[in-house]
Amino acid sequence: MLPRKLSQLGPGVTWFDFNGDGWDDLFIGAGRGGRLGVFRNDGHGGFVRQRAKAFDAPMGRDLTTVLGWQPNPTNLVLLMGLANYEDNPMKAPGFREFSIVTGAADENLLLSSASTGPLALADFDGDGDLDLFVGGRVLPGRYP
Repeated sequence: MLPRKLSQLGPGVTWFDFNGDGWDDLFIGAGRGGRLGVFRNDGHGGFVRQRAKAFDAPMGRDLTTVLGWQPNPTNLVLLMGLANYEDNPMKAPGFREFSIVTGAADENLLLSSASTGPLALADFDGDGDLDLFVGGRVLPGRYP
């Protein structure tokens, strides 16, 4: 018996200033079929839900992590971990890279059978650039 469902951890969240106003905005991940929640910080202690076609597409998989990143001064990116524990175990886990500026989205698959867990950005190799760490969480069909 599992002490809790591995498929229902709750949504990943991140604080990230996506509009450059100096206030961190709130992004809340979603489960499969749900929509990414985007809330703009109004700078007065409140938040306003942002509706945009780019943010309103239903998720094809559960989002394990949502992470904001600015790879260069002209681009803002959301990185979203994509779980595969509800899919066919042979379907590769991965993450989605979504450009807030252009609206372009790329799904990157990983060479791993473990479902995507945490994401983190750090300069792992000391070259001055941020590197993406993608942690594994659970092997589909197997209790960890």
